[in-house]
Amino acid sequence: MANVITVVRVICSAGLLFVPVFSPAFYVLYLTAGLSDMIDGTVARKTGTVSEFGSKLDTAADLVMAAACLIRLIPVLDLPVWLLIWIAVIALIKAINILSGYVMRKEFAAAHTVMNKVTGVALFLFPLTLPIVDLKYSGIVVCALATFAAIQEGHDIRHSKSCFTLKEVSMDKQTEGIVVSVKKQWWLSIRTKALKTGPLDGAVFPHIMKVRYTADGKEYSKRVWINAGLPVPQVGSAVQVLYNSVKPSKAKVM
Repeated sequence: MANVITVVRVICSAGLLFVPVFSPAFYVLYLTAGLSDMIDGTVARKTGTVSEFGSKLDTAADLVMAAACLIRLIPVLDLPVWLLIWIAVIALIKAINILSGYVMRKEFAAAHTVMNKVTGVALFLFPLTLPIVDLKYSGIVVCALATFAAIQEGHDIRHSKSCFTLKEVSMDKQTEGIVVSVKKQWWLSIRTKALKTGPLDGAVFPHIMKVRYTADGKEYSKRVWINAGLPVPQVGSAVQVLYNSVKPSKAKVM
């Protein structure tokens, strides 16, 4: 059922290419596609049908919808230069966030934040407001929200708050894991004092923690990077692990 809803989004998004912009048909297709994006994930979790294929299909549907909207809206929008520059700055911040997340985790990461969700809602409503609100005013609101969200996302990614990698999007099961090793990364010290009385005075270090967990009767292990200054669990302590029911080796330690 969830995948069917996602396919509906693809069909509606493609339909946007063949109807006049801001026509009743355009709004019906746009709202249907947006609604499907809101409910397909919930339906998948409620019905226990979360799958790796469904996650990839959802991502593809999002890309199709975004591309269709850009193709239809950009030609009819008279964007001022200052707004284009602002959008470029937001894109640059997002790119830096993605790059820094990859450098830290060796995989692409994003963050679940309230502001990201608020910005998503604002972006969805943006085309609906164009016939009644001047572009420069609605553009200021959306760009201001997106700027704050991008800055907050970068902070969260670099401090491991509300952060997830793209592999973790489809994680739908939880189990308990055991910390089997914790290794301090002596080669990467971070100073917390301007003045020091010794070589290690005020120095904090990141750690790599190894967690072992069992899923569907099989044992797995997961290495986790812990940023300098964050609490480090003791060896033998229990931690919560989220994992993908289709591929349990994909996991996130909470």
